[in-house]
Amino acid sequence: MILFATRLSHQLPHFFSWRPDPLAEATDAFLQDCGPVRGYANLPWNLIGRVLVKVESQGVELVTLIAPIWMSQPWYPRLLRMLVSNPLRIDPQRAAIMQDHLDLTPFLAVWPISGNTIKIRNFHQRLQTSSYHHGDRRPQSLTTHLAKSGSAGALRGNVI
Repeated sequence: MILFATRLSHQLPHFFSWRPDPLAEATDAFLQDCGPVRGYANLPWNLIGRVLVKVESQGVELVTLIAPIWMSQPWYPRLLRMLVSNPLRIDPQRAAIMQDHLDLTPFLAVWPISGNTIKIRNFHQRLQTSSYHHGDRRPQSLTTHLAKSGSAGALRGNVI
């Protein structure tokens, strides 16, 4: 199930559209019961926080979210808490997304998230302990640099 698509952009047979669409299962994923859904979401970045709240509050089974590695965003800690598998970084050369006004290509990742607390707990118990060195210099651009170790961040002392 694609959570935000149109008849022109959907890649799976079942999808929720943002606006009325004759081929969509329903309109506006935020209004749907998504609990049993296994979904895919590649949406405008300003909706990421809202999607995370929806997934968490409804205990959604699994959502494969395409989102930037953007540690300075208020939704980023929640994103890390909701992971059920390691995120996969998308090669910037293949992302085909440019922020023209910023003259950069953001680092995107595939984030497997869930609102199922048992799945989340099982994944977090398998994480390695972080050896992050406090005091490292902040990258110039918060959307284009990863940690030196290549990790997406740390949660409760564990590397993700």
